[in-house]
Amino acid sequence: MKAVPPGFGSAYGGALLSTCKQAVTNGTSSASLFDDQLLLMSDYRIEKSRCPVVVTTHSGETISGEMFLQPFGRHDGGMERPQDILNAAEPFFPLALSDEETVLLAKEQVVEVSVEFDPHDAVEYEMLSRPTVIEVRLTNGATHAGAIFLQLPLERPRLLDFLNRETLRFLTLHGTDRRLLINRRVIERVRPLD
Repeated sequence: MKAVPPGFGSAYGGALLSTCKQAVTNGTSSASLFDDQLLLMSDYRIEKSRCPVVVTTHSGETISGEMFLQPFGRHDGGMERPQDILNAAEPFFPLALSDEETVLLAKEQVVEVSVEFDPHDAVEYEMLSRPTVIEVRLTNGATHAGAIFLQLPLERPRLLDFLNRETLRFLTLHGTDRRLLINRRVIERVRPLD
């Protein structure tokens, strides 16, 4: 159990719930109203799967954990992917750590997220776009090589057009065994390799 500063309660072992329940009971509301609200919240809970990732932050810390993915989160009806979460408008995302703790990470402070290769994603990308092999150098000196998929409605899409027109926060770089989601704000330069 984690140590919690006095007055903050604890989400572990139900201490926070009992603190909230006491506050509701001591006020004008009844405990049954609180129980009904808890039941209502659990009725609308969305089941999620977990995806193992390795996150590198601006401070240089590397964090291994799991992202929570919804089974139907994407606009095309498919399963939600890590890049969908990172490119969504919300500034934070939860990351489950190995010690049963969950932290909330600020997307702007994430340099890159490494995700295991998913063959289903590869098929989807290959059907809808043209691969281009590139090298990406980051402001911290790291260099990564892999493929991006140019999804422009042009007959011969150019890398420059893709980089300038794409507005997503994270660039997806496809490797042979991993995908790397790179924060665009830390990209220093891109060099085509094909």
